[in-house]
Amino acid sequence: MKCMAIDRYRGVADNLCAIAATLEAMRAIERHGGAEILDRAFTGFAALPASTGRPWRVVIGIADSANPTRQMIEEHFRVRARSAHPDTGGSNEAMSELNRARDEALREITA
Repeated sequence: MKCMAIDRYRGVADNLCAIAATLEAMRAIERHGGAEILDRAFTGFAALPASTGRPWRVVIGIADSANPTRQMIEEHFRVRARSAHPDTGGSNEAMSELNRARDEALREITA
């Protein structure tokens, strides 16, 4: 015998009602085209162009480091953020570029 239970409910009847409600919701998504909408939305994200900005090493200021660590990236980011942040005389564009660079750097070193 196989069991498909919802941990939220203790009784068998409650579990069966939860499963029935879930199945009905899944059928409604199919009936009304909800899955197609989600597919289109995520396809759009995949079609976004690659970043064309400056390399993250230049933006963060560690272009000469061969193997930067997470700590090094975060430290350089904080130093640059002090002047790039709009509240301290920087601009939204400068801070956005710095955030993008940090995200790219962390993705690259953890890949």
